[in-house]
This record gives sequence, C-alpha cells and structure tokens, in this order.
Amino acid sequence: MDRRSKHLISEERGVIFAKHNRGSNQRSIGQFLHRPARTICHDLAQGRREDGTYCPHVARLVYTASRARCRQRKLVEGSDLYR
Repeated sequence: MDRRSKHLISEERGVIFAKHNRGSNQRSIGQFLHRPARTICHDLAQGRREDGTYCPHVARLVYTASRARCRQRKLVEGSDLYR
C-alpha cells in the first residue's frame, strides 16, 4: 500500500518518537514507515517542544490546528461576500 499521500497516524508518530530517541536518522525512519524523509523531518519540526525534544502529542495538536485553519469555509448568507 502506497502511503505517500496519506497523513501520519498516531502509531506512526509513536514509531517516529521511539526511533528518533534511539538515534535513528530521518531517512531510516522514513524507510521503515515507507514515507519520504521530508515527511519525517516536517513532523519532527512540528512536534518540537520548548526544550527541543519531539513529542508526538504536540505534533498531532499542531497538525490538527493547521488543518482547521486551511479548510475552506462556506459563505454565510447575508455576509458581505455573499451575493
């Protein structure tokens, strides 16, 4: 199954956390998960805490917040843009 265009799930973030803590690089984590190394890099950057460590829960919260911002909103009847 090709997972290139799918979003990361919680279990994959857990694997990223475990392998990153063991010292694995992004390319090897990506190969293990069958994901591009850039996806791993992006998730590691998204889930970075203030102290610099990766937290899968933080990565999920940032992902959810960014998805909420990018979704298209329907025009509300009676608004300035609605005609």
